[in-house]
Amino acid sequence: MRHYRRCMAHLGYDRANLWSGDAPLVGTTAPGSVVPATTHGTAHDAQSIVATLALGAAVGLGVASMLPDYLSGSSIASSPDLVVAHAIPLGGWLLAAALVATSRLGARRIGSLLGLGIGVVELGLLLSDAGTVFAGGAHVGGAGLVLASLEWLLATGASALVASSSGALSGFRDRSRDEDRRSTRHEPAPAGRLGHKKATTAAGILAALAAAGLYAPPWDRLVVELVAVGRTTVVTAGNAFANPAPVIAGNVVVMVSLVALPLVALSARSRRLGGAMLAGGVVAATSQVASALVQWREPVPPGEFGLSTPAAVAAGFHVSSGFTPVFYLFSAAVAVLAVVAVLDLVDRSGQRMPPPLAAVPDVAPRRAFSPTPHY
Repeated sequence: MRHYRRCMAHLGYDRANLWSGDAPLVGTTAPGSVVPATTHGTAHDAQSIVATLALGAAVGLGVASMLPDYLSGSSIASSPDLVVAHAIPLGGWLLAAALVATSRLGARRIGSLLGLGIGVVELGLLLSDAGTVFAGGAHVGGAGLVLASLEWLLATGASALVASSSGALSGFRDRSRDEDRRSTRHEPAPAGRLGHKKATTAAGILAALAAAGLYAPPWDRLVVELVAVGRTTVVTAGNAFANPAPVIAGNVVVMVSLVALPLVALSARSRRLGGAMLAGGVVAATSQVASALVQWREPVPPGEFGLSTPAAVAAGFHVSSGFTPVFYLFSAAVAVLAVVAVLDLVDRSGQRMPPPLAAVPDVAPRRAFSPTPHY
C-alpha cells in the first residue's frame, strides 16, 4: 500500500481528488477508439475453421491419391515403401489440423508452422515426381499425382493462412536482436542457458548441412550373385543426380529446403515457433528414411537388372539388399534435427514474465510516540 500511495503522489493526485472522481484516470481511452474484441475473435475463428476444413480435405485427398495410378501405371498403394512415404506427411498434416482446430492461440501457431514445415520439404519431393512426367511424357503421370498435388496445395496454403493470421510469422526475427536488446538493458543472460542455446543451434545447422549433402549420394547397396557362373557384383543405387534433368531439379529443391528451413527455424526469435517449423521438416525427411527401410525388406526383381525370370532362375540370381554409409549418416543428421526441434518446442525461455516491481526507497522511521505527562 505504501508503494501505491507514493506512485499516486508522484503523479500529482491526492486521495481526496482521486476518490471524488474529479481526477482523470491514467490510460483513459477516448470514446470510439476501442474495437470490439468479438469481431476480431470471430474473424480468427472463421479462419481457423476454414483452415481446419482445408487441412482435413488435404488429408482426404492424400488418402485418395494412393488408390489410382500415380506414376508409370502403378499406384502408391501397390508399393509399401511409397505408402509409408506418403502416410507420414499425412499424419503430420492431420496433427496440424487438430492443433489449428483448438481455441488456444499458441496451439494454432504451432500447428500452422508444423504443417508449413512439412509443405516446404514436400514441395521438392512432389516436384521430383512431377519431373518424371515432364521427362517421360504426360502418359506417365496418373490421377494419383494430380490428387497429391492438390493435397499439397490445400495443406500448405491452409497452414500459411493460419501462420499469417495468428501472428506466428512474427516470431521469425533474428535472435541476435533480442540478445542486443538484453545487453542494452544490461540484463544478464541466465547461467548456462545461453551456452545451451548456442550448442543446439550449432548442432542444428551442422545437421542441416549434412542432411542436404547426404541426400544426393546413393543410399542402396545391392550385392548381386549369379551362382551358376560364380559372379558377384556390388551395385549402388539411388543417386539423386542419376536422373533426367526435371527430376534432378526437384531433388535440388529438396536439398535446398533441407538447409533453408532449419536455418530459418533456428534463427527465429521464438524458439518454440522455430521448433514447430523445424519439426515439420523433420517429419518430411523422416518419411524418406522410413520409406528406404521398408524398401530394404522388399525383394528386388530381376527385371531391374535386365534379366527375365527364366534367365534369372537359370543363372542362380540372388540379391542381398543393404545400405551405404551415406544412408546411416543421413538418418543420424535427421535424428539430430529431431532432437533440436524437440528441445526448442519444450523451451520456455521465450515466454514473457511479469516485470519486477520497482524498488521502493527506504523511508526514515518515525519517532516513537511518547505520551506527554499532564500535571
